[in-house]
Order: sequence, then C-alpha cells, then structure tokens
Amino acid sequence: MTDPITLKLGWLFEAVDANRDGNIDWADYQRLLDRLAVGYKPDKRDRRFQALRATYQMYWYELLRHAGSTSSLLAKEEFVAANRMASMDTSRFNLVEGIPQAVFDVMDANDCKILGREELVRLLKLLEVTTSPETVDQFTGIGNDGNGYITREDCVRSARQFFYTPSISAPGGIFFGMA
Repeated sequence: MTDPITLKLGWLFEAVDANRDGNIDWADYQRLLDRLAVGYKPDKRDRRFQALRATYQMYWYELLRHAGSTSSLLAKEEFVAANRMASMDTSRFNLVEGIPQAVFDVMDANDCKILGREELVRLLKLLEVTTSPETVDQFTGIGNDGNGYITREDCVRSARQFFYTPSISAPGGIFFGMA
C-alpha cells in the first residue's frame, strides 16, 4: 500500500505534467506560470509576480538537485522522491513555505493580507479546477478560524499539511499546481 504522502505527490505530478508525456520539466512549470500571468495580468515590473517566478525556479532547481540526475526531466518516481527530499531540506530553499507565500502575494491583488472566496475561485479557475461550492468550501476550510478568509499563515500551514501529514484531503497542493 502506498503511503499517503507518496500518493499526494503522485497526484501533484499528474497535475503538473500538463502535456502528459510522463515527465516533468521546466516547461510544465512555465505553463503554470503562464496561466497565472494570463489570469492575474501583472505588470512586467510587478515584483510579486517576479518573486513567484523566481520561487518556482528555485523549487525546480531543488527538485533537480535532489533527484541527482543530469537530465532536465523528472519521471514520476524521481519527482516524488525529489519532492520528499526537498521538502525536508531547508538548507537552501524552503519550498513548503516559500511557494505558498509567493502564491499568496499574487492572489492578494488588493494587498489586504487576507484571501476571500472570490480570490480563491479565481485561482481555482486558472488551475482549471471545478469551482463547485463543495470544492471552494474545501479550500476555504484551510482558514484557521472558520471566518471564510485565508491568511498567509493558513496557506503555509496548509502546504505543511500537504507535505508532512498523512491526510489525503489536505488541500495545500494548490500552491504547487494541484487542486
């Protein structure tokens, strides 16, 4: 039986492998960034979007480093193993905290320090995920106090739960391209 974290990382692989070629490469992450750029329409000088791109690039380089491969492609097993190692190794880049914070900054377009239902629905649409009330409720459930808003801390906590807990329903994968 596959452990829950490996299972979740396998689902993440499937969500990120946009062209369904059985490998992840930088182009898969570039497609994710392109979808976000189309949806959020940032100015070329928008530092939040520049930081998001840099954060995903660091994540990608950490995956390649931990995979130990000279190839720029990661098969599913390599991707899962590299994510497990990279999520534990915070010596260079803390992907579990860095990515949700960068995504939060881009989503928080009005800079009010919280995300509402509309902002979450916008991200789900950009990730091409159903925006049914049940799905939206699942993601707004990451808010700690039940008020329907999501804070930066809620996003980081959700990503930690995705990478470190056996809960299959932890929605933190949304920050990495999975919903």
